[in-house]
Amino acid sequence: MRSHLESLAKEIPAIGDVRGLGAMVAFEMVKDPKSKEPDAAVTAAIVAAAEKRGLILLSCGTDANVVRLLAR
Repeated sequence: MRSHLESLAKEIPAIGDVRGLGAMVAFEMVKDPKSKEPDAAVTAAIVAAAEKRGLILLSCGTDANVVRLLAR
């Protein structure tokens, strides 16, 4: 999962960071890849779009711009 997200981050400038430890992986959404300014609005949109498709995601982080994934 992490390698796939890292590949996406190369194509999608709004993914400012991919990180994780073990099974838990997270990606951070940013407004600008250089300034790394958090983008809580696009994160909320991702969470809402996922919910419409039956997938429950939670945003996290102090700026509410991180989506955390835990594979089972």
